[in-house]
Amino acid sequence: MIKESLAFLSEHKPGKKNGKKEEASERSTVFSPILEHTEGKLNLMLGDHINAILEKSLSDAIKSEVNGLSDVIMQSVREVVREVTPQIAREIIREEIEKIRDLEDM
Repeated sequence: MIKESLAFLSEHKPGKKNGKKEEASERSTVFSPILEHTEGKLNLMLGDHINAILEKSLSDAIKSEVNGLSDVIMQSVREVVREVTPQIAREIIREEIEKIRDLEDM
């Protein structure tokens, strides 16, 4: 991704023409507004390209973090269930035994 960005930037470098850099002193005042407009478009293109790279990078990082959190949450839930389930099962069994005793007493 970095190589792609560098290639993109080198292809669309401001002031680059036919493989040679134009010197600022060579710019004509007649072409100055046109060049500024072109550089403005170039800045927008670069901004969009950088935004796309950042979005992809952040998206991948967030997915990785969420997957890691999911594993931690699952492990925590399993531990809680292991601790709580036997107590709940005992209480349910006691209640059922009491119900049976109550039915036998009638």
